[in-house]
Amino acid sequence: MNNVKKTIRFIKNQVIHRPLLIGLIAVVIIGGVLWYTSQEPKSSIRTSLVTKQNLTETVSASGEVKADNQSELMFSSPGKVAWIGVKEGDVVKRGQALASLDTVLLNTAYQQAAINLRKFEATLDNVHDQVKNNDGDEDFATRDRRTTAETNKDYYYEVLKAAEYNLRNATLISPISGTVTSIGGLSVGENITATSMGTSVIRIVDLESLIFEAIVDEVDFQKINVGQKVEVILDAFPDEKIPGEVVYIGREGKKTITGGIVLPVKIKLTSNSDKLVVGLSGDIEFIVDQKNDVLTVPREFVKNDGQISYVMVRQNDGTINKVTVTTGLTTITTQEIIGDIKEGQEVVLQNYGE
Repeated sequence: MNNVKKTIRFIKNQVIHRPLLIGLIAVVIIGGVLWYTSQEPKSSIRTSLVTKQNLTETVSASGEVKADNQSELMFSSPGKVAWIGVKEGDVVKRGQALASLDTVLLNTAYQQAAINLRKFEATLDNVHDQVKNNDGDEDFATRDRRTTAETNKDYYYEVLKAAEYNLRNATLISPISGTVTSIGGLSVGENITATSMGTSVIRIVDLESLIFEAIVDEVDFQKINVGQKVEVILDAFPDEKIPGEVVYIGREGKKTITGGIVLPVKIKLTSNSDKLVVGLSGDIEFIVDQKNDVLTVPREFVKNDGQISYVMVRQNDGTINKVTVTTGLTTITTQEIIGDIKEGQEVVLQNYGE
């Protein structure tokens, strides 16, 4: 027992005082184990059977559910919220009023701008009347007086237009038919400031226009066409495949942080599922090609020597021969083959594991 304790104490001292030596010993031991396991014999042959099956070649991408028709509305000027006529979840029609500001101050600003414009229009008419015969010999003082009158009139014309715009837009009108998905936290009596206008947004979404927008890599871009059938699997419903159809392919690529190029592709979802909501993410498979009852083998069994594609086939007498094939449809794991080969024959992958 004393010898065991001494040994343990010795090892602890070495770990504390000679960590580099202990680390080196550990590396040597680990390297020896890896070398030993690498010398274990590996199977040099793998086999599979030629089978008939239905193949579907697809292109995969990720994306999210969006509304192709939606609108965000906000007040164009500060003011006090006087009325809110909708709540989240309400269905609204195009042209329907949604909310409005108190228009007392806005109307006052409009009336004041109109009064000022009339005043400076009269001033300008008076000045023009006074200088109408001095076109050829207008002195600097006269020019200054005329220019001041003209710019004052122009300025208050623009002020009136702005006041009219603010008064007209004191009531938010929905430009589309749809469902209210957010009222931006608005409440009656709230004072909308210049800084809060951008966050006080009423959002209307046409839930009949839901699409799935996928981000497709440039490598697969040429395989996608408008009208192509697709299947969408949302993360929220992983066991449900939602059918769709490509309705738009983007014409402006975007560079990713890794330097690649991706393009947006819009898919019209043909399912009327009430489960679909804006923002759900998922994956999509674009169906590039489909074939039924074709001869297939695992992809890795098909080899190419630079001139022909071939597979190694075990004959009835046990010999293994090279059989030339033409490759057809390809999926991630499976390859269609065409040639002097039959269903049920055994194909061989030689030097497997080397």
